[in-house]
Amino acid sequence: MNIDFTQLPKSLVDTVSINYNQHHFLIALASGLEITAFGMPPELMKAFAEGLPAKIAEYESKFGKIEVGGTEGGIQSPIQIA
Repeated sequence: MNIDFTQLPKSLVDTVSINYNQHHFLIALASGLEITAFGMPPELMKAFAEGLPAKIAEYESKFGKIEVGGTEGGIQSPIQIA
């Protein structure tokens, strides 16, 4: 599927929470006080997880290493600061 990301509405996510049950992975993305939740079957979650490292490596080759520290909340997004 070809998606034109420039045409999609966007939110800057500053908190992610992932949970699961037997049938779905449940993901909540927060942007300030606004939360969007969705679920996906385990097979799709695994495909997503397996594809993510390649995209991260591609990003880091273009923009430098991503430092992981400080991702546990408390980070203000530009939306929160404005």
